[in-house]
Amino acid sequence: MSKQVYDPPKLKGLSRRWTVAFVGFWGMFFNYALRINISRAMICMVKPPITNTTEDSTNHTMSDDPCIANRNPGNSTILEMAEFEWSRITQGWVLSSFFFGYMATQLIGGTLAGRLGTKLVFGVGIAIAAVCSLFCPLAARTDVNLLIALRVIIGLATGISFPAYHTLWGKWAPPLERSKLITFCYAGSAFGNVVIVFFGGFMCNWREFDNGWPTLFYIPGGLCLIWLIFWVIFVHDSPAKDPRITPEELEYIEGSQGINKSFVRPPVPWRGIFTSTAVWAIVVCHFCNTWGIFASMTTAPQYMQQVLRFTETENGVVSSVPIFLGVFAAIGFGQLADYIRINGIWTTLTVRKVFQCVGFFGIAICSIIISFLNCYNRGWAVFLQIVTAILEPGSRAGYVVNYVDIAPFYAGELFGIGNTIGTLPGIIGPLIITAMTPNGTQQEWQGTYFLSAGITTFGAIVFIIFARADQQPWALVTSDLDIKKDIFESKETTEADTEISLDKVNHVKYRDVVIQPGQSVVKDVEYLGGVFEMDNSKPAHDNRSFTPDVNHL
Repeated sequence: MSKQVYDPPKLKGLSRRWTVAFVGFWGMFFNYALRINISRAMICMVKPPITNTTEDSTNHTMSDDPCIANRNPGNSTILEMAEFEWSRITQGWVLSSFFFGYMATQLIGGTLAGRLGTKLVFGVGIAIAAVCSLFCPLAARTDVNLLIALRVIIGLATGISFPAYHTLWGKWAPPLERSKLITFCYAGSAFGNVVIVFFGGFMCNWREFDNGWPTLFYIPGGLCLIWLIFWVIFVHDSPAKDPRITPEELEYIEGSQGINKSFVRPPVPWRGIFTSTAVWAIVVCHFCNTWGIFASMTTAPQYMQQVLRFTETENGVVSSVPIFLGVFAAIGFGQLADYIRINGIWTTLTVRKVFQCVGFFGIAICSIIISFLNCYNRGWAVFLQIVTAILEPGSRAGYVVNYVDIAPFYAGELFGIGNTIGTLPGIIGPLIITAMTPNGTQQEWQGTYFLSAGITTFGAIVFIIFARADQQPWALVTSDLDIKKDIFESKETTEADTEISLDKVNHVKYRDVVIQPGQSVVKDVEYLGGVFEMDNSKPAHDNRSFTPDVNHL
C-alpha cells in the first residue's frame, strides 16, 4: 500500500505560481494607482477655501507657528496651480463617482472570469481604465460632469479586478500557500497607493509639464498599458493552460486542490451562498474594512492638509510612509499565517480569526487616539497612522483569504458579492465625510474617526462569532463529497470529531481518480492530521480507512 504526498516540487528558477503572483502584484498596483490618483490630484486641482488665520492662534504668531502659518493656504503654490473652484459637495461626487461604477461590476466580474477567464476579463478591464485615465485631465478642463463620467467608467472597468483575481487564485494557489500567494499579490494595491501618495506632491509641483497635476493621470495610465504586455505573455487562467509549467508543479497544484483532468466546475450554488452565515461574516468584514480603506483613502490627503496642516509636498511624503510599511506588513502576515497553519500551531479557523482581530481592533484603537490629536501633536498622529497601516493588513490573512477557504471553486463569485457590498463605503464614505467636515476642523474630523472605530469593532465581533474556515457543504464538488462522506463512515465520530474533520478537510490532497461505486481502485490520500489509505481488495465505496494524527487535532 503506497502513500502519495504532494510536497512543493523543487524547481530551478521562479515557479509559475509565483510568476503569476509577481505579475499580478503589478496588476494590483495599477488597479489602485488608477483608482486613487484623483484623491491626490484633487489637492492641486481645486482652489482651497481661505480660512481665518487667527483661528487657534492663542500664544502663537504667524511667524513662529507653522501650524497657523499653514492653516491659510493663500500663500501656497496650490492657489497658483489650482484650476477649479469646486464646492465641497462637488468634490465629494468626484471622489465617489468611481465607486458607482466599481460596485456595478463586482458580481459580473466573478462570473465573467469563471466563464471567459481572468486573463481576458482583467486585461480588457484594466486597459479601458488606463485609456480613460489618460483623458481625465481633458475632461476636467472641459466639464466636471465629463470627469465624473470617466471616473464611473474606470470604476466599471476595474470593478471586476478582485473577483477575477480570486477566480484565478482558486485555480493557482495550493491550499497551504493561499495566504502568502494571495497577500503578496494583493500587496500591489497598497504599493500603488504608496507610489501615488509619495510622488503625488512632486508631480503636482512639476508645473512645467501641463501644470503638474495631470501627470498623476498620464504616468499611471501610460505605464499600465506597457505592463499589459507582460500580463498577456506570462499569466494564464489555470496551471493546465500554462505552456511553461513543469509537470511536477502542475501535479503539485492540481493534486493538492483535488482537481482531476476532466474536472468541470458545477453551477454556482447561489442559494447555499446567500444562506450561509460563513459567507455573511466575511461580507460584513469586507464592508467594515473597505470603509477604512476607501473612505479614509480618498479623504486622507485633505485631513493631512486641513488638520495636521502639512504642505502639499510634505503631505505626500508623510502619507506614503505608513502605506509603504503596510506593504511589507501584508506580505509578512501572509507568510506568518501559512507558517502557523503548516506547522499545526493553530487551526486555519483560529488563524483567520486572530489575524482579523489584529487588523480590526488595531484600526479601532488607533483611530480613537488619532481623533484627539492636532497639528501640535502631528508627530504622534503620523506614528499612529504607521501603526494602523502595519496592523490593518492582518485582515488580508483573515477575511480576504477566507473566501478561498470556504469555497475555492466559487471564490470569484463570493468576492464579487462581498466587494459589491464592500464598495458602498466608497460611495457613501466620501459624501458622509465631506458632509461631516464642512470647515475641516479637528472637531469635525474627530467624528469621522470615531465612526471608523465603531464600524471596524463591529466587524471584528461578527467575524469572531460566525466565521468558518472549512469548505462549506454547498461548495463541495463530487470528489470532495466522496472524501467527506468517507470521513464519517470510516470511523465512529462524535460531534467534536465532525467539527475537526470539517475544519481540516480543505487540506485533503488526492489524485485525479474519480471513484464510482463498485469500482476497485488504488488511491492514496494524505490528510493534514491523518492519512486516508486505499485498499484495492475492496470496492471503492468501502475501501477507504482513516487514521487520525492526534498531534494535529
